[in-house]
Amino acid sequence: MTKKTSKTMIKDNLVKRLINTYTDEIIIEDGELDFENTVYNFAVKIVDEIDPSQQKSMLGYVFDDYEECYSFLENNLPTLRHELEIFTDKDAD
Repeated sequence: MTKKTSKTMIKDNLVKRLINTYTDEIIIEDGELDFENTVYNFAVKIVDEIDPSQQKSMLGYVFDDYEECYSFLENNLPTLRHELEIFTDKDAD
């Protein structure tokens, strides 16, 4: 993982962007959010579909693999779970 020191997206904006961009990757199982699989799906999309220069500008890093990206998302976006739960609850109504 290569770190970039310049300014990146605000974390709350990044969370909303991930949810709105990768809505089809959000996993709901038995009516409940499957957070781990959803975050892994986001990581796959980021690594596979987002150009490294865009990864740097959005996240501050270029990821070498899915697990690295998954760890970053899980550990650096503290509102991700909460916002996903809000999104899935709203979607269920």
